[in-house]
Amino acid sequence: MSIAPSLRANLHTPSLRANSDTPSFCATLHTPSFCAKSQNLALSPPQTIDAAPTKDQRGAGTALMAAVTLITAMVAFICACLITWFGCMHQARSAADLAALAGADAISAGREPCAVAKTTATSNKAKMTACTVDSNGVDFIVRVTVQVDAKPRLAMGPHQFTQTSQAGNA
Repeated sequence: MSIAPSLRANLHTPSLRANSDTPSFCATLHTPSFCAKSQNLALSPPQTIDAAPTKDQRGAGTALMAAVTLITAMVAFICACLITWFGCMHQARSAADLAALAGADAISAGREPCAVAKTTATSNKAKMTACTVDSNGVDFIVRVTVQVDAKPRLAMGPHQFTQTSQAGNA
């Protein structure tokens, strides 16, 4: 296999020879700082870095992951508690509204409004704590207060949710 004469001439150019009178590769690129750095790197012996003895760090990643897992679990638990408490608050509000409407309907039908309101509150998993009927003979308002126990019940969280609702023809 023969090399073409033009390629053979390029392989033996004077600029690539070590002892040449022609400018070197670095001089032709006008980047002497790059060449100086590359020549210093090539000529200097490898340097060793003597680090000061440090404490053994084995297990640091395990401790970090344990801390991240614990924090994530705490945030998830707090979010779950808040969501459940909002559900309990909504349940109390709904039970109060339904009990007041049932009491108002009972007055219209000629029955005892507070007894009907208590039955309605109990069937909606709430405890009726107060029931008042305001009437002037023609118009009436039934005001009902109910309580729902908070779940989960924590020492620093709410223990129960109380809601008041009223209904009538006034």
